[in-house]
Amino acid sequence: MNHPLDAGPELPGRTITAGDGVDYHVISLTNSAPTDATPAVFLHGGGPGCSSWTDFGVVAPLFAADRPCHLVDLVQYGKTAKPTIVGPRWSWLAASMISLWDELELTEPVDIICNSWGGTIAIALASEYPDRVRSMVITGSMPVFYGPLAPLPEGARRGRKARDAYFGGDGPTLDKMRELMADLEWYDATLIPESTVELRYEQSLDREEMELAAHSDDLRGEWQDLEEHLKTIQCPTLVSTTPSSRPTTRSCSPGWCRAGSCTSWIEHRITFRRSARPITTP
Repeated sequence: MNHPLDAGPELPGRTITAGDGVDYHVISLTNSAPTDATPAVFLHGGGPGCSSWTDFGVVAPLFAADRPCHLVDLVQYGKTAKPTIVGPRWSWLAASMISLWDELELTEPVDIICNSWGGTIAIALASEYPDRVRSMVITGSMPVFYGPLAPLPEGARRGRKARDAYFGGDGPTLDKMRELMADLEWYDATLIPESTVELRYEQSLDREEMELAAHSDDLRGEWQDLEEHLKTIQCPTLVSTTPSSRPTTRSCSPGWCRAGSCTSWIEHRITFRRSARPITTP
């Protein structure tokens, strides 16, 4: 019997060269969706070996039943190119994403469903390109360095420290990947599919990803505090947090989001889709 949260083999994707020259890997689920439905774009998290499929392969087909869906491997992740990010990190990534959407002909506002790293990109997108974003669903993102426990635990460097530990020492192993996912990403570690651990581990061995890891954050652009961006967001936004990520949402004012508490979107894939529907209904 298959694991209930096993996404199965990654679906075929394609390489799309964005207007800024970055080669993106995109999995598009568009065959069964109405042509006039608002597209959904999925932006994954920033852990070692992450890709659009490892984060959203389980839930994206549920959305694809009634809308076109595009799963994007972010810059420096998965099968997308890994150029150096120059200047303010989130603005650079948001501008690059817009240039990809232009190539995908996503010229009307889209719904964004995202996790962690991808959610912070989405915040920059919604603030700097408000005419391109209709709504957002965000889990576990960190747009600022402070919160109710200000400063954040471990100096808001928990993810970076975990990445450095994963690639450090004797290098990546399946056990280290499993431990990282259990510690930082999953509410119930007993539900982690071994197939996802293996996919993440295999991707983390990519030569370019290993080279990026050796530089820690040096090639990932300048850290950018998005508090002022948060104040300008007008689109409907659903923010879901976990105990480990809740302190990062302190600056998310009631004017732009409905903040709540959940476990993990992938562990409750039907609940996640239902909670997103009031925000992202076509």
